[in-house]
Amino acid sequence: MNWNDVIVLLQANADDDYRDFSIKLSPGVTAMYGVRLPILKQIAKDVCKGDWETTLKEATDNSIEELMIQGYIIGFAKSDYDTLIKYVENFVKKIKVWSVCDTTVATFKFVRKEMQKTWDFLEFYAKDTDVWNRRFAAVMMLSHFINEEYIDRVLERLSSMSPSGYYAEMGIAWAIQGCHSKFPEKTKAVLEKKILAKEVQNKAIQKICESLRTSKEEKDILRTLKIIEK
Repeated sequence: MNWNDVIVLLQANADDDYRDFSIKLSPGVTAMYGVRLPILKQIAKDVCKGDWETTLKEATDNSIEELMIQGYIIGFAKSDYDTLIKYVENFVKKIKVWSVCDTTVATFKFVRKEMQKTWDFLEFYAKDTDVWNRRFAAVMMLSHFINEEYIDRVLERLSSMSPSGYYAEMGIAWAIQGCHSKFPEKTKAVLEKKILAKEVQNKAIQKICESLRTSKEEKDILRTLKIIEK
């Protein structure tokens, strides 16, 4: 399947109502077919049955769905770590919308075969001031690093990521909420120190309190940890 075939499938599966709904959730995005995520994933899987690298090199970036399919191809492709991480490096440069980031990086499960190498790879993005690089780093941590081995490093790194824009702040807060769902005491200890940026701290607490898994007692305690400017 070449990239022209991908475009034909996008056109065939375009849904105007879904497009109108989705575009409201992605400020600044105008180029969208309105194709649902399961279809995008299936297209990417079908690409991966053939010469996916050639198709990826042919890819154009004329719609949000085209970018998502590129991310999914990287996630679903069968190849060695070094090859795939190079494609990730190129893909991250194209992330300018939260949905392109969040819907694709969870599929990059190949990184779990080389956790330390991936952690080192993420250091640049976590430290960079670009809003999308920081969101990418936060969502990668959320998707692949919240485990016994890495939780302390994840919380330390998220705590050190100063805000660089709304979408980075929300990504970091989302990752903190993910940490709390699996390691509530360790995460609570970080929140008690109030070392996160105010926007991140308060949004993380809000997200944790919105979870049905958080007890009323926990919510009451966590709400006292919000940072309130006098």
